[in-house]
Amino acid sequence: MKISIRHLSYGHIQDRVTWLEQNVGERKYVLHNQTGGYGWWYFNNDRVIEIENEQWATMFILKFGG
Repeated sequence: MKISIRHLSYGHIQDRVTWLEQNVGERKYVLHNQTGGYGWWYFNNDRVIEIENEQWATMFILKFGG
């Protein structure tokens, strides 16, 4: 599930990425245009977070909004 986070500042985005690392899966890589872990991806250019598991995506939306 893709979740748009265009309205957030960089600091708030980093908080969300930290939550993803702690709850969904550890970080595997950091590139110039994306960051990803086991079951999740953050795309810098589009400012979109994609979470593979629908349950974790729902938890993310409930915690941070969508």
